[in-house]
Amino acid sequence: MARYGAFAAAGESIVRFLKGAFIGFPGTAPVIEQVTTGTFRADNGTQTNFNTANGSLTLLLYRIDIDPTHRGPVEWTHPPALNAPQAIYTLALDLRYLITAWASSPEVQQLILGRALSAIAAHSTFGPGDLVDSQGAVDNIWAPGETFQLLPDEMGTEDLYQIWEAIGRPFELSVPYKVRVIRLQADALDGAGTVLERDLVYGTAVAEAAS
Repeated sequence: MARYGAFAAAGESIVRFLKGAFIGFPGTAPVIEQVTTGTFRADNGTQTNFNTANGSLTLLLYRIDIDPTHRGPVEWTHPPALNAPQAIYTLALDLRYLITAWASSPEVQQLILGRALSAIAAHSTFGPGDLVDSQGAVDNIWAPGETFQLLPDEMGTEDLYQIWEAIGRPFELSVPYKVRVIRLQADALDGAGTVLERDLVYGTAVAEAAS
């Protein structure tokens, strides 16, 4: 199970891994970073230039889906300070990414993407040693032994082009991937916060004594 910082931490974990994969890459390694759709345009509306001589590799989180194969939202634990089991609610999620290679020449662009895809194919499971565990003010994001997989995603050519059209940029060489499964832990524990049950007590009313 993971805390709410898992989205950002998963992306940064992938970026850190890919930076390591480009050690020894011929020439200067590309710039590798997470981006948002807003990153593709500056405040004045002009397009940000990723197509440099050394190239870039970007990771765009464009969708988050509820994983349909994990239908057990409640897990039971036995915290040391409590005698009774404790319910922890989880939400299983898949993160959908576009990995995009940028360069001023097709050769460099294709070399960058080829290096990235071959590295991911050899290391598709991200374990405790791969996970960034702190993002912003959120620490201890991942539970001990937590893992996720980074796998090629299925997306039709038309859908891929529509994403780029929505972003407002010409199509760039990119490959869809998905992270599965992020088990997001709810902040509120069972019985905390909203009242879920009423406990009514019946008995004979006793008048208060006169003062």
